[in-house]
Amino acid sequence: MVMMMQQCAEQSFQEPTYSRWFESAQPAYREEGGELTSNFLTDNDELVEGIFFGVPNDVYHALPALSSSKLKDFAKQATRYAKTEIHNIDRRVTTAQQKTFDAGTIAHAISLEPVRFFNEYFRLPVPADYPDALNTCEQINQALCEAGLPMTEGKEGKRARLLRHDPSLTVSPSASTRDLDALLVQNGLSKTESKLDKAIRLSQHDSSIEVFELILEQEKQKQGTPAQVTTEDGEVTLYGGKAPVHGQMWDDAMRIVQVIRNHPKAAEALSHGFAEVTMIAKCSLTGLWVKAKFDWLSVFDTAADVKTTLSTLPGKFERQVKELKYDIQDAFYCYVAELLGVNIKRFTFVAVEYVNAINCQPFALRRNKREKAREALIDSLEALKRRLDNNNWLNDFEEPVLLEI
Repeated sequence: MVMMMQQCAEQSFQEPTYSRWFESAQPAYREEGGELTSNFLTDNDELVEGIFFGVPNDVYHALPALSSSKLKDFAKQATRYAKTEIHNIDRRVTTAQQKTFDAGTIAHAISLEPVRFFNEYFRLPVPADYPDALNTCEQINQALCEAGLPMTEGKEGKRARLLRHDPSLTVSPSASTRDLDALLVQNGLSKTESKLDKAIRLSQHDSSIEVFELILEQEKQKQGTPAQVTTEDGEVTLYGGKAPVHGQMWDDAMRIVQVIRNHPKAAEALSHGFAEVTMIAKCSLTGLWVKAKFDWLSVFDTAADVKTTLSTLPGKFERQVKELKYDIQDAFYCYVAELLGVNIKRFTFVAVEYVNAINCQPFALRRNKREKAREALIDSLEALKRRLDNNNWLNDFEEPVLLEI
């Protein structure tokens, strides 16, 4: 009897078993002959099953595999999925969506990979940082008048602008205003000076006068040479390889990091692990390639996803979960991990709010919701496979129906 009790006690206090997934994980690229070669693609550009660190976002999105976002689109509306994935019709991103995405991206990056964030971004000053600096056009114009300078540039001002843009230009001192305007347009410059140009004229006359527009430009140039690059978000100007971030947005991101660190459960969810872990596998149910990129995957087989939200109130975030199908994401990520032998014990959504308030609240779905999401995931995977096999994308129902509403 005593021996049996000892055995039961030993079983009760056994160390939990973990997959130790990180031991089989590979870097996204390896160096061969001085060139980087992908570990997640074969020489024939076929996908390789496995777990990978450091797959760039644009590369990940281009991988020919089913992601949770694509499956969520299909689960919401089959024809929505077909529009982009079958018919290759791109949806335009509105200005409001773009701004939300930018703010979310910054909060996401600094929360998960702070070292990388500081290597890729820099803070732009805001007027509040320089309360004594001239900021508005009216203030600059008034200062120009007080300095005895014209509020609008003359020929000499246009000539100076051309030479600042390209010192190698030959601009005759006797050139007419029309000729100077033509040269400005040929060099991609405006015929009329900008707020920054006014600030430069004023500063050249009296270097003790602070003008915010000039301070802003100097902060950009301090980072390094400007260069236009094309990203998945469009054309972006980098300075010394870094992207500028509006000071207010930067400060909000810093506050988000602080509130995450101050919340014990959020900090725990984003600890003892690795950011941006990519998994690629072949679905055992459908034969489709599937992929998932974890915001955070711990060595204890728990996962976390940072979500920006308008509200961290439970009821409101729960509606967001339902509307954006975060439950399907939870189930999908866990399923992809399962295909590679990793059993995700807990999936935490770390919700961060920064528009109306700076707040953080971690959420996890109840067991019954996760079970229902798993069933919905399997149904969606099988329905998607049938649609692909039958090439049926004419409507949102697999069989035409007349609905009474």
